[in-house]
Parts: sequence; structure tokens; C-alpha cells
Amino acid sequence: MNRWMLLPAFLAGVLLMLAWQRWQPGSEGGAGDMAQPLYWVAPMDPNYRRDGPGKSPMGMDLVPVYAEDAQTDSPGTVQITAEVMHNLGVRTAQVRRGRLPTTLRTVGYVQVDEDRIRHVHTRVEGWIERLHVRAVGDPVVQGQPLYSLYSPL
Repeated sequence: MNRWMLLPAFLAGVLLMLAWQRWQPGSEGGAGDMAQPLYWVAPMDPNYRRDGPGKSPMGMDLVPVYAEDAQTDSPGTVQITAEVMHNLGVRTAQVRRGRLPTTLRTVGYVQVDEDRIRHVHTRVEGWIERLHVRAVGDPVVQGQPLYSLYSPL
């Protein structure tokens, strides 16, 4: 007997859920309600445009451009969302005349130019006791020793 009472309650719940989803704001009521994209662009190259979805030359999915997104800006205009601006830490200010500071502080990395590293392999065992030329750009004359090598053999 309990089974016969649960079946109508279950069916009523399913019908209520379907009705709620259909009348919920923002739900897709029909194909005419959705905005159609004007064209599709590659995310990394806005000049790559297609009429339908697909892949860009870089293998990324094409992004739809809708009428409200399409602008008549000049070529070279960069558009980013507010979220991307926040993540990048972009700050804007009003343009004003003034003096530029003479000191500019920035971050940099000093690395060895591996193309300029040279290894000298001697034919004897030992080690270099003294370097006569220590850096790139030190003046060198013909016949000048570059280093002094000590060999216990």
C-alpha cells in the first residue's frame, strides 16, 4: 500500500521540478531568445575570424563575438576584461604634465652568457694558480700570459 502512495508523490515532485526549471529566469525558453554570435575569433589573434566554431591555428577553441561585444575600435586596440585587469595589477591615472623621475627602480636578473663561456683543457693534471686576465673586456697584448698553471707531475 505504501508503494501506491509514493508513486503519485514522486510523479508530482518530478512535474514540479520540470515546471520550476522551465519558468526559472535566465533559462533557455527557445532558440530565438539567445543572441547569435556575429563571428568567431582566435583568443590569441583577433584577426583570425571564422563564421562558425572551430580551432585556431594554435589549437585553441575559437571564441564567439556577439553584437554587444563587437566594437569599431581602430586596429591594434587591446581589450581585456575587468577580471584580467585586476589579475595583472593594471592601474590607470589621469594624464598630466610633469617631470619624470631621474631614478628608475626595476627588477632584473643577471645571468651568465653561456655562449661566451670557454673551457680550456690542459694536457696535464693540475690547477690554475693565478689568472692574469679575469674578465671579458680586460686588455690583452700578444704574448701576455692568461693564467699560471701548477702541475705536480
